[in-house]
Amino acid sequence: VTQVFLAMTPLLKFTDAGSGLEVDFCINNRLGVRNTRLLATYCECDPRVRQLGRLIKDWARSHSLVGTPDGYLNSYAWILLVIHFLQQS
Repeated sequence: VTQVFLAMTPLLKFTDAGSGLEVDFCINNRLGVRNTRLLATYCECDPRVRQLGRLIKDWARSHSLVGTPDGYLNSYAWILLVIHFLQQS
């Protein structure tokens, strides 16, 4: 568990041991809830969003290309790029 107090919204980050899923946990972040609902809707409309999104996020993470403090895109931005790409094809 990592505490991130310098983020715009303080949060806890952890990885679920069973699934390996990374989780950001914060309270009273309405924008985060809205963004999550938006991504869930895209995933419901087109299953390629979840599949390609997971692939791209894993690729970016394995190449250390995720993280706004380091000047890279965050996970949400990578998924928005995937959605944009899929809308063009």
